[in-house]
Amino acid sequence: MGKRSKKPSKPSSSTAVKGGRAKASAASSSALKYTVEDLLVKIDELIEQFEFETAQKFCERALQIDPNHQQLLETTAAIFLELGNPDSAYEVLARAVDISPDVGHVKYMYLGQMCPGMDGARHYVKGLAIMEQTLEAERASGAAASATTVCVEDICTGYCSLAELYLTDLCFEEDAQARCGEFVSKALQLCPDNAEALQLMASFRLSEGNTEVAKELIVKSVDSWLQSGDEQAEAAAAATPDDSTKHTPPYPARVAASKILIEVGEHQRAFTVLDGLIDDDDEVIQVGVRNRLQCQFVGSLHVCTQQALYAVPNSHHLLGSFVI
Repeated sequence: MGKRSKKPSKPSSSTAVKGGRAKASAASSSALKYTVEDLLVKIDELIEQFEFETAQKFCERALQIDPNHQQLLETTAAIFLELGNPDSAYEVLARAVDISPDVGHVKYMYLGQMCPGMDGARHYVKGLAIMEQTLEAERASGAAASATTVCVEDICTGYCSLAELYLTDLCFEEDAQARCGEFVSKALQLCPDNAEALQLMASFRLSEGNTEVAKELIVKSVDSWLQSGDEQAEAAAAATPDDSTKHTPPYPARVAASKILIEVGEHQRAFTVLDGLIDDDDEVIQVGVRNRLQCQFVGSLHVCTQQALYAVPNSHHLLGSFVI
């Protein structure tokens, strides 16, 4: 009779513990071979591909490595906003402020957009102060314009956001008009040809009843980016991925521009702006109504209204909101 094979011996408890530790150590070293900066590169790639849920998972992993990393916290908040989760975004940004209140402006600019009234204004003011200090320090160190982390255009945009707050949410504050004028003037001092700042100043002058100055400002603003249909086609054909000439403002800003143009009597420019908006999205009822009105602006109000109702059925409730 042959020998019976030996049963494999059961590892001792000490051997099992050592093996478990070795596996844990290998997993730990594997995780640590990626730095937060490495993961941020991957997160940026995912954001560019609109893979926000996957990007958020990478943020969680990166935060395990460094839970206090400012850029990572700001990026995480931005992803939460893209995912429609403003409460989580606010918590992350508030944590970033607690950790480093005097370094990094991005968190304050986000909070300025998210918080209402004076809370939003305070965040904008703090963020702008940090931006100006950062730019001044970088210039003093001899850094080239392309190497600075803040540019004058960023600061200009921040002042525009602050001024707009005093034109809207804070318009009933005692010093709203003076503050709005102060902030939009600072924006234009930094970037005299900035389309957003010019349009905002036009809106401010209209609120003062200064239609002629408002007209000059809105025309200068719109003409800096407005293109006719033929120009748009030519630009689209010749454009490269890096082409940033004649940057077209966001849809809401162009809607606001069309309203100002109508109020100052620049009907032809208004029509061109509205025509472009309809090309981008022909299902926005207010734009459709306003565009139809502009097509008929020479006629009587009654004719314009009938044409608008014909163009966009069931739009009676909208007509009262337009200035002809």
